Amino acid sequence: MLGDEPVTTIRLPVTVASGTPSWAGLLRGLGAVAGVEQAEIEDEVQYVAQAQQVGGQEVTVTVERPVSAVLVTFNRLITSPGAINDAITAAGFQPGASEQIGQLGQQIIIPPALTG
Repeated sequence: MLGDEPVTTIRLPVTVASGTPSWAGLLRGLGAVAGVEQAEIEDEVQYVAQAQQVGGQEVTVTVERPVSAVLVTFNRLITSPGAINDAITAAGFQPGASEQIGQLGQQIIIPPALTG
């Protein structure tokens, strides 16, 4: 069935549970999970509105908020998202809710049959 490929990629937002855990240790831990084919860190900045006091007046300012996530490609027949969450937690990070990333690889185009 389309979309039921055993190899899938998920994106998990991560935050630091406590201390200063190692990003390299996180990637090593994920690489040690059977069925994990690839793991990479994704960093981005989100801009959010925040109320602040300036000169005794409350104003809304836009501030940067760093957001980190882990992209993990794995074989669902060998491992589960739960095992991936456990590896993230063991590395000192707190995983958020995962979301599945789109199609792996390139789209296959089959030309129409020639008639005539």
